[in-house]
Amino acid sequence: MVSVHLLRLLVRWLLIKTAEFATEIIQARDLRAHLEHAEYYQDHATVAYVQELIATEQTRYDISQPNLNALVNIEPTPFWDWLRAHWGAA
Repeated sequence: MVSVHLLRLLVRWLLIKTAEFATEIIQARDLRAHLEHAEYYQDHATVAYVQELIATEQTRYDISQPNLNALVNIEPTPFWDWLRAHWGAA
């Protein structure tokens, strides 16, 4: 008899292996038409996505510095170090 856990793993593996991923390349000149199409059909998720694409294309986002680590004076502590410091033998 096959365990339920093994069946779940098999089903998950089959779904991952058979999943198809599709990409769509939208030219910058076509973004306005995609936005109007999504607005007409009231596809709010697509409207928000295309608005972000338009903002990115118009260089509204500055991604030259991808994180704010340089602006914050915090040194991350690994969990085990924190746990040992707070709950370890005194």
